Amino acid sequence: MRGNSSIAYSPWDGRFPVYAPVVALLWRLSERQPGDTAQLCATISSDPGLCGAVLTAANTVRAVLSIDEAIELMGTEAATAIALSAALDPFPDTRGCSAADRTRRWRRALTGRMMAETLASETGMALPRIAATAGLMHDIAGVVLYQDDNAAASCRLLEDAGWPFRITEAIRLQPYPPSAEAAPDLRVCLYLSRRLM
Repeated sequence: MRGNSSIAYSPWDGRFPVYAPVVALLWRLSERQPGDTAQLCATISSDPGLCGAVLTAANTVRAVLSIDEAIELMGTEAATAIALSAALDPFPDTRGCSAADRTRRWRRALTGRMMAETLASETGMALPRIAATAGLMHDIAGVVLYQDDNAAASCRLLEDAGWPFRITEAIRLQPYPPSAEAAPDLRVCLYLSRRLM
C-alpha cells in the first residue's frame, strides 16, 4: 500500500481556502449584470476552494458532479453568492504555509484539473467536466490540511462535505494502479493524470 496507513486528520470546519488572485476575478465578475454563466463556471472551476464550496452547497439538494451542473441547479446568482461567501470568509489556519507554498498547491490543483479533463476528453474514459472536478479536488487535503499527496484524507474531507461517491471513490483509489481488466473510467483517468503530473 502506497502512502501512510495512518491518516493524520485534524478537525475541519467545512471551509475550503480560496486562492487570493481568484477572489479578485470573482469579485469583478459578480459586479457584471447579468451574470456570465460560462465565465462564472470557469472562475469557480479554477480554484479548489470555490469549487468545494459551490459543489458542497449544491450536493445538499441532489448529487452534483460538476460546476456547470451546480450552477444550473442553483442559478448564477446563488452560485455567485456562495462562491463570494467562501472567498471572503478567511480561512483560519494556514499551519505556517507560506504564500509560495499556497501558490504551488493551487497550481498543482489546476494541473490536476487540466490533465484529468484532457485525458477524459481525448480517451472518453469519463465526462470531461466530471474529470475536471475530480482532478481539481484530487489533492484537497494538500490545500486544506497541508498534507501532500494524501488521497485518503482528500476523500474523507469530500465525504464529510457530502460529495457524491463517484468522485470520492475515484479520488480515494487514484494512487493505486487499476487492474488490467478494469474498464477505463474516472478512477483510471485520475490515476493516469496523477502519474503524468
